[in-house]
Amino acid sequence: MALLKRLAVNAPRHVRVLSSPATRPTDELDLSFNSPKDAFKSKKTSELVRAYFVYQICSVNWLVENNDMVST
Repeated sequence: MALLKRLAVNAPRHVRVLSSPATRPTDELDLSFNSPKDAFKSKKTSELVRAYFVYQICSVNWLVENNDMVST
C-alpha cells in the first residue's frame, strides 16, 4: 500500500492513478417524482424508447400467454 501511495505522489501529472477513479460531475437526483422530466433525466432517449417498446409489447395478449415459446 505504501508503494502505491509513493507512486501516486511521484507520478507525472499526465498519468492517471488507477486507485482513484475520475468522477464526473452529476447533479442531485430528485426522488420525489413530482416532475416526470426530473424523474427521467438520468436516462438516455434510447433507453426510454426501449422501455416504451417493451411496455407496448407486454400489452399484446398472445405474446404474454405464449412467452415461453417466443423467448426460446
